[in-house]
Amino acid sequence: MKSKNLFPIRYVVTQTGLTPHQIRVWERRFNVVSPQRTDSNQRMYCEEDVKHLQLLKKAVERGHSISRVAKLPTVELLRLINRKVLDAASSPSRVAHTTYNPDEYCEISLAAVKNLDNAGLETILDQATVHLTKIEVITGVIEPLFHRIGELWRKGELKIVNEHMATNIVRAIMWDLIRSTISPENAPRVLVATPAGDPYELGALSTAIVACEAGWHPLYFGPNLPAEELAAATIQTGGRAVTLSITKSLDTLHLKRELRKLRRYLGSDTTIFIGGQNASACADFLDEIGLQFLASISELRSSLESLDST
Repeated sequence: MKSKNLFPIRYVVTQTGLTPHQIRVWERRFNVVSPQRTDSNQRMYCEEDVKHLQLLKKAVERGHSISRVAKLPTVELLRLINRKVLDAASSPSRVAHTTYNPDEYCEISLAAVKNLDNAGLETILDQATVHLTKIEVITGVIEPLFHRIGELWRKGELKIVNEHMATNIVRAIMWDLIRSTISPENAPRVLVATPAGDPYELGALSTAIVACEAGWHPLYFGPNLPAEELAAATIQTGGRAVTLSITKSLDTLHLKRELRKLRRYLGSDTTIFIGGQNASACADFLDEIGLQFLASISELRSSLESLDST
């Protein structure tokens, strides 16, 4: 039974990535969908039509001709699309140069982590950086990959060595992404680190990449940095903003003490952003001392762009 919600072709274009011409040709030649018509003869598509067109586009992107897949039911289309992903996941180090979406890159990367396949993980992540934007690599591949790794480790299905392997490969990939972006000479500077007691730096590296994309020049000072050191570096380098990524679950009193010191040392002229997996533990407190809480890494980009325009 088809859904009652109906959408014009311009909506279908935004949801599928197909052009209006492609959609009309596929309808006329292959009868892939049968849109309803309004009194003015405008095509109107239901949710099932949109989903089916999305699957057909994926199948064509995987190298299948539209004439071959046009008549396949949804279940067969899913099997056809996923087969290549599963084949790639079984041997990531020999994966063909096929374009995948972020979820698929994440799935293949996870397979490499499970198999302790260094070369495979490096290959598929390198490929992701070519076919996806930097933000997509971070939010669509790397972040969900480590979320999955953490879940499997807690279930006893992965070992520490798997996480260490993934961290080492991903750290190198992220540094390549940072180096590949050249900031303008007059770009404002933002210092990036993790607070004292937090040794996990991938979140901070993600922050540095996003800062590059926002037109800033990130100065990365690594993990586990005391407030005194970070403040001194900010003053010495003329940093306009500081961003701290908090991944580890830190002692709340210790963290608040560090953040209070940082604000006191830098004064109100320097904007301080706090984000990361465990930043929410002190979110209510940040407003009180004039620090900005970031609920997601995408918020950092918009915040930096706004700050740069002031």
